[in-house]
Amino acid sequence: MQPCATAHQAPPDVWARQQFEGTRFGHCARRKRLLSYAQALAEQPGKSIPELFPRKYDINATYDFLDLPEVTPDAIQAGHRGWVTAQMRLPGRYLLLEDTTYISYSHRPEPVEGLGPIGTSDEGQGFLLHSILVVRAPQLSQPDATGHRPPFEVLGLADQQSLVREARPEGEPSDASKQRLRRDRESQRWIKSGQRVGVAPANAAVRWVRVADREA
Repeated sequence: MQPCATAHQAPPDVWARQQFEGTRFGHCARRKRLLSYAQALAEQPGKSIPELFPRKYDINATYDFLDLPEVTPDAIQAGHRGWVTAQMRLPGRYLLLEDTTYISYSHRPEPVEGLGPIGTSDEGQGFLLHSILVVRAPQLSQPDATGHRPPFEVLGLADQQSLVREARPEGEPSDASKQRLRRDRESQRWIKSGQRVGVAPANAAVRWVRVADREA
């Protein structure tokens, strides 16, 4: 198996500035709150917001920040994606690993506002999350004396989209043609992701390779 490395070996505060300093919310205090949140997550991955901060003020301020209408996933990721895109324009070979994850909230007993059906029935609820993860791949080389090749370098997300399916009206029977229309609409995410990332630089030293399954 090819080993992996990460471009993010800096201390959490340095990493947070590198990834999110370019994000803009119309007020510098909001960017500072994002940097604080990102640093806390880097220090304690997987922790919930109440577990990240010792002060109740920071907990409430983070919730208030995330509740702002302008604080969208695209807005939060703008600085990070800009950094990844800049890295992708440096000489090298880049793999754009693309797929869709079904984020399920089906364990909730009641419908959650803003979610839609997932799976093969309308019983589950959630949304689709379509991501492009970029890794910098080393040039092909022979294994070293220990049998290892140079590692891939994980850069981050070049793009990410969310899609919520519309629920079938109550009493309307399932129809194969409508299912095909839904699949056609959802399949546009593959085209849209390519448009959002753009084309590779006209530079022979830079190569982008999109990697996806047959749904693409």
